[in-house]
Amino acid sequence: MSRLLFCVLFLLNFQLAVGQSFLELGVNSFNEGDFKQASRWFDWAIKADSTNPTCYLYRGQVKRSQNDFQAAFSDFKKVVELSPKNGDGFFWMALAAINIGDYATSKDANTKAIELGSSLGSQAYLNRAQTFIRLGMNKQALADFDTVIALKDQNLMNTYFSRAELYMRLDDKRSALSDYKKVVELNPVNVQLTWDIGRVSYEIEEYVDALTYYSRAMEKQENPEAQLFLIRGEVFEKLKNYEAAIEDYTRVIEMNPNLAEAHYSRGQARARAGDSKSACIDWKKAAELGHEEAKGVIVYNCK
Repeated sequence: MSRLLFCVLFLLNFQLAVGQSFLELGVNSFNEGDFKQASRWFDWAIKADSTNPTCYLYRGQVKRSQNDFQAAFSDFKKVVELSPKNGDGFFWMALAAINIGDYATSKDANTKAIELGSSLGSQAYLNRAQTFIRLGMNKQALADFDTVIALKDQNLMNTYFSRAELYMRLDDKRSALSDYKKVVELNPVNVQLTWDIGRVSYEIEEYVDALTYYSRAMEKQENPEAQLFLIRGEVFEKLKNYEAAIEDYTRVIEMNPNLAEAHYSRGQARARAGDSKSACIDWKKAAELGHEEAKGVIVYNCK
């Protein structure tokens, strides 16, 4: 081996070693959450070795964490150019493509990530489903959600929720309700979703479920608002449990004596329970507070 060739190889290996050291330092800073310093290390690593896809992969993640989505997309694109079978590179490129609004590219990149067996697994299906939704390809999105659910991994709760949201947009409330219930089973402390299940159940006239989930939501709150008792009272009425409805309306009135709707609703429940005298007292109070329907009811029902 000539002296010149030996020197060239030595310098090349030295440069690659330096690049690898910069990369390792960058990874350490990245793991410590020091993205600014990590970005510097990765810049130097790329200057030392511009053919290492791992440098671009990490720098792209840093850029994305800094909301520099276009730069992140460029880095991830470089990863797959240097390493066309890098499933993780396609996965991250798909994420950055969503961030810059390029949904078609995101869809295709997620598909490649899935085909190449990205280590991020089902998340690629979940992300692709979101791009399908943005592209108006709802049937394909549902198929991807189904796949993630079948895999039963850590993305299960998010997948049920996302699929439920899609069902709601498609006005398939019964399917949405089924998925929302799965989310609450996996995360029982989610008060807002528990309440939403009650609301959707009420909308599709599943009043027993509405009562169950409204009550659960209220039990999880230290001081439920008056409006919550008012809504649950309406459910009790639908179930013809007028005494329970009256109790809830009374609770509302105790909390807010000037809420005309509560007096009117209690009057309705009392009338249905056969107590027309008490009903008229409530309707008159509601009318005094400005409830227009109560005024009409009084004319026909109260002498």
